[in-house]
Amino acid sequence: MNIMRSKMALFLAFSFALLISCQSNENGTERINATMIVSPTPVFLQDHGVLYIRSEYHQAQMGLSIVQGGGEFQSLTTSYEWWVNVDNLQQVRRVTTEWLEDGPHIVAADGSNGSNGWWQVDLARGIPQVVYDDGQTPFALPNLDAFLEIFSRSGKKLVEDVETNKAEQVNQFQQAPWGKVVSIRKTDPQTGQTITALVRVEPPNILIERVVSDKDGNLFETIRITNWEWLDPATLDLDFWMNPPADVPIGASHP
Repeated sequence: MNIMRSKMALFLAFSFALLISCQSNENGTERINATMIVSPTPVFLQDHGVLYIRSEYHQAQMGLSIVQGGGEFQSLTTSYEWWVNVDNLQQVRRVTTEWLEDGPHIVAADGSNGSNGWWQVDLARGIPQVVYDDGQTPFALPNLDAFLEIFSRSGKKLVEDVETNKAEQVNQFQQAPWGKVVSIRKTDPQTGQTITALVRVEPPNILIERVVSDKDGNLFETIRITNWEWLDPATLDLDFWMNPPADVPIGASHP
């Protein structure tokens, strides 16, 4: 039980670090090809297949690039991608990418073949090159709900804030693949920041988009889910699961 908790903690620590998460140039050919085999109509959840989620985090004022080693605050967009095989929750792949002036650069990534092999690279943890390992992946998921919680925790809090009059419901409408969506606005009395968010009404309360403006009305940061798609596992070979994107440099280096 302790081993499982530690593995789950490692997965969530990585994922929550990614999802502190503007549209950027999506010129990664491997990613585009991998996402073309999708359900004919948008689907929120299904019993089989690979769930692909991509989110973008845009820091309009206080971005610090890991690839560039920090430096001065700048406008910075970072994308976070997850591939999860719901038929085998040990088969996962994650990629974190900074979008700089010269294009995309991988900050961190890892993946598993779903049985006895996994890999990782993480600039922030001092792993600048891909390291491969044998054995069960340390970031396997116990269930799909645990994965979805990464995207619903903040949304659930906003829905609760509406119910307790700490936030205002602005609008409600239907939107694929989410179903019923609510627009929420909230002002932080301490910082003066205003949050405008889109949240899925039905549980899990996925946070679809959040836009934060500072007290002067200037954009501070945004986070939005840009892709929520179901892929055919047969189109993703072992090389896909066991390697980072071949056409995107890791760190400041170039392929």
